Amino acid sequence: MKHFHLLHSIGLTLLVWLICPNTYAQGRINYGDWRLEWAEEFNTPLDTVVLAERWQFFYPWGRALVSPVEVGYYTSQALHSANGVLNMTLNRLAQPLPYRGRNLSYTAPMLFSRHLNDSLRPYNCHLEEGFSYGLFEVRARQPSSSTSAPAFWLFGGVPDELDVFESSAEAFSNNFHLAPGGYWRPSRLKDQDCQCLYYNTDPTGNLHEQFHTYGVSWLPDGVIFYYDGVPIRHETRLAPAGCAMSVIVNMTALAWATQATDTLAIDYIRIYRPRRLPAVVPVQRSGGDFPQTELAWLPAEIQPGRLDQSTFQQWQLAPAPRAASQLNLLLTDNYNPACDLFLPLPIASRWAPSWTQNAGVPELRIHVASPDSVNWAVRDLRGHLVSSGTAAGGGVWKPRWAPLPPGAYALHLRQGVGSLVHPLFVMGRPVGSEPSAAWQQVAPADTLAD
Repeated sequence: MKHFHLLHSIGLTLLVWLICPNTYAQGRINYGDWRLEWAEEFNTPLDTVVLAERWQFFYPWGRALVSPVEVGYYTSQALHSANGVLNMTLNRLAQPLPYRGRNLSYTAPMLFSRHLNDSLRPYNCHLEEGFSYGLFEVRARQPSSSTSAPAFWLFGGVPDELDVFESSAEAFSNNFHLAPGGYWRPSRLKDQDCQCLYYNTDPTGNLHEQFHTYGVSWLPDGVIFYYDGVPIRHETRLAPAGCAMSVIVNMTALAWATQATDTLAIDYIRIYRPRRLPAVVPVQRSGGDFPQTELAWLPAEIQPGRLDQSTFQQWQLAPAPRAASQLNLLLTDNYNPACDLFLPLPIASRWAPSWTQNAGVPELRIHVASPDSVNWAVRDLRGHLVSSGTAAGGGVWKPRWAPLPPGAYALHLRQGVGSLVHPLFVMGRPVGSEPSAAWQQVAPADTLAD
């Protein structure tokens, strides 16, 4: 569902990094591992006839999603290019447009990929149209209004939905929506949604003022999300089965929108295929039909997969191999994030997974390699001491400190002559404006026309 409304975020200009950790992904994208297959650079004047050979400009089942929250009518007229950028523009109509029993207030842009006969899909997955495993990227400047609803996502599968971003000028989310629909596979959850939300911390501008790259790598052994090439989330617990999915970039208006116009600017869309593909898990069929015409929630799996979700995260603290004055802190087990967290985006070129201590977040367990004790201190962003203590060496340390208000902190660790400063982030949903309730009072009772 493409009507997620991001709340306005608080303006923290913090040099902090992200939760959603793993050691495998603690580096920027290595493009040498990938082969470029598709590239839309938009460096020539827009020709929708040529573009239509590779993209549709609306859903295969219609010009609008069946939802009282969305009021955009998808059309190629909402696309235009200039200076090497594709401008995907919402425009408010002078008079609402009747469509399938509804009145739509905006013309809206969409690119919905055309791609057939994917050779990477599992051999027993009959769904051929779309892409299977790969690296999917878009470089974009977000719209300015919080009531514009842009998204870059994959949809199809069995059916599955993988949202690289659903965004506003200040923040975005990435999501999984997995609905088996008669299929099942090992190492996954039943009918599962999981969302991470991120707000911008860069003091030089918001997501509307600057271009950023948003990407996701999807392989049989996991899914990694990227922001400006830096990994921000790694999932092994939730993974689409491998049945081909379409690539979609679109923007619609929310029902309470009032802006006259707004633009999602796209510099490029690039799709890469892996040079080396891990072993593909066969997709099992257990009955049921795939819906061909609409996003839908389907019944639960008949034979569910294993629940691959640990209640703790295992880390290792050890002296750095070549620098006695430094410590290394690495995540070694349970890469998956807790769901529905609101987190800061990185503004540095490296990724340092944050520690957290909240209800519902996996417990921290740190294996301390050296027998020396560990002195720790939590400081706020002004450097003021908040909490401190000592942990025994040569065993497992389960950090405990007094409850902290939501926000960002610096965790200082010292063991012998080695030291380390690591991000500590206490989650809390920023307070923002809710949409007016007036639109709900006139929402039409809508059904999809045949």
